[in-house]
Amino acid sequence: MSNEIEQITEVLRRYESCVNAGDHDGLGKLYHEDAILFPDRFDTFQGVGNITGFYQFAFSMLKLELTFNIDPQNIVIENDLAYATTDSTGTRFIKETGDSVPEINRELWVFSKIDNEWMIARYCFNKSE
Repeated sequence: MSNEIEQITEVLRRYESCVNAGDHDGLGKLYHEDAILFPDRFDTFQGVGNITGFYQFAFSMLKLELTFNIDPQNIVIENDLAYATTDSTGTRFIKETGDSVPEINRELWVFSKIDNEWMIARYCFNKSE
């Protein structure tokens, strides 16, 4: 596996860790300042502040326990841009009711390399079931 693919895989693993910890600030640090987030069934969010706010709002209502399937063969790099596809499975816990439901998603990521660091530039996910 190339060093560049390892670096992008590490960003994805940090994302997974932050999501499972409910760490909206940590997630914000993974995004480029002009990033765009396209979450399933929500508006589009642009800019780190808005994206971090979305995660803060989401984590106030739910807790996620997700595992991301990251296949290095699904990471494509072209100069300072890259894209990756992943899928994730786990459980969504709804804080207000205590209910839990399966969480199954597919994701499309676009990364940009800024000052030798890969950052999320665009992220889109939706329910695969």
